[in-house]
Amino acid sequence: MIPQLADLQQWVVQHPLREMPWLLALLILSLSLLVAVLADIVFRRYLHAFTDKTSSELDDILVQELRRPLLLSVVLLGIWLAQVALPLGPGVRHGIAAVLQSVAVLTWAAAGLRLSRQAMDLISQVGTGESLVDSRIQPLLEIGFKGLVVALAAYGLLLAWGVDLTAWLASAGIVGVVVGLAAQESLGNLFAGITIAVDAPYQIGDFIELDDGRCGRVTVIGVRSTRILTEDEVEVTVPNSTMASSSIINWTGGPGDHRRISLSVGVGYGSDPDEVGRILVEAASGIDGVITEHGQYRPSAQLRAFGDSSLDFTLLYWIDVPERRMAILDAVNREIFRRFAAAGVEIPFPRRDLSILSLPPGSPRDPEVPVLRSASGRERDT
Repeated sequence: MIPQLADLQQWVVQHPLREMPWLLALLILSLSLLVAVLADIVFRRYLHAFTDKTSSELDDILVQELRRPLLLSVVLLGIWLAQVALPLGPGVRHGIAAVLQSVAVLTWAAAGLRLSRQAMDLISQVGTGESLVDSRIQPLLEIGFKGLVVALAAYGLLLAWGVDLTAWLASAGIVGVVVGLAAQESLGNLFAGITIAVDAPYQIGDFIELDDGRCGRVTVIGVRSTRILTEDEVEVTVPNSTMASSSIINWTGGPGDHRRISLSVGVGYGSDPDEVGRILVEAASGIDGVITEHGQYRPSAQLRAFGDSSLDFTLLYWIDVPERRMAILDAVNREIFRRFAAAGVEIPFPRRDLSILSLPPGSPRDPEVPVLRSASGRERDT
């Protein structure tokens, strides 16, 4: 028993009116009702008036939800002290005390559930600025808080009725170990989902690319898995444990829904670099879906390297719909090929020359094979 309650019980037992138990019980009950009424007046006139002057709504919610359980707790305490003054048997006293404690536990649990719901609703109504809690983890926080309240309420009810929890706790521990081993993969996905919700590397609607090359737009972020709609219009379900351990490129995580495409093109050494760069930029700019109006995202061509048989250019351009990457890349490649052909720009390709220095004695010479002579006048077949 709580020390303060034990002192109150001792005060009732030693009260001068203990010889008149019904009068003492009625006096205690009346006093508790009076205290409850005074507390209600304080809540309504002073605390509500104070919270109305503040800009935050959280204090209004606290005062509103705590008023009822506090007042009821005062009345329940008065009933319990009143029954202490009455000449009742131990069994009756234990039953009354258990009922009163159960009512108090359920009242406070209901207040806790309402408080969690209203607090989460208040957080979800915060403006679009930076918030302390991400909107995606609000359901997880609400479920976790409600689960904690229910667990504490169940624990309080068991204690109120004198149920021994030792065996229950031991059994729960064994069951927890068995379930943890049996559902290790599912639990891993669950905790990975919580990590994704807290860390927020991507959101629903983002276009992401996994480290294995798969690309797509996120459609669902679940507790166990994440669903991605790929460029081929196929929905792929990826376990959250895989998502949490992968290197993810979020193409829509920056200032805009843009995706950059880098295209390498090699031309012959006889080509004019300025003309090649102009052709590449014009070819990309004429394709629908390529961003051209923003200076930061306009197509650009750069001479990156001098290859073995080509001048190596890199064409950089941005698209505004990541799902159309393959279609836009195909259109740009076709346009580059047509413009190079019209301008006479050569795209070199690998060539191999085979030289036969000598033939075995008595081998017939193929008349279609040309004969070359070296500087020394020696014939060579090629």
